[in-house]
Amino acid sequence: YLLQKKFLSLMGLKNDKIANNAWNHVMKCNHNFTKSLYKNKEVLNLLKTIVRKFEKSARDLNLKPIFLMIPYLEDLNKSDNNSLYYADFINEIKNNVTTIDLGEIFIKKGNVNDLYVSDSIGAHLNKLGNKIVADSIKDILTREAVV
Repeated sequence: YLLQKKFLSLMGLKNDKIANNAWNHVMKCNHNFTKSLYKNKEVLNLLKTIVRKFEKSARDLNLKPIFLMIPYLEDLNKSDNNSLYYADFINEIKNNVTTIDLGEIFIKKGNVNDLYVSDSIGAHLNKLGNKIVADSIKDILTREAVV
């Protein structure tokens, strides 16, 4: 990737697709690694322990803990069993802590591609995506009598 980019640069040419290939490769590898962590029992146990400690700390301060999952676009691809790759983890913690999984909310809205600034790996939410986040948080917190 970097050789292609350097060659084009030496030739005085610019190609954004080639220029971003290395970055996209790193992001794709990072995403695949992140997904693999949800299959690792030790990592999941550590994450559940962190959530439990967060829950306890919040409750000790008379606060209501809330776990918020805001996925990237590529996180919304369903697995073979038609669920999000992190769904089992969310199901395990939601009995102990108010959990807002925006992945499921985004999917119910329809075309998830319309919620992000681009289809690039790691792309941020756009204005519509952020509005859905804000409205969903408000609705759930109102329903849960947090606000």
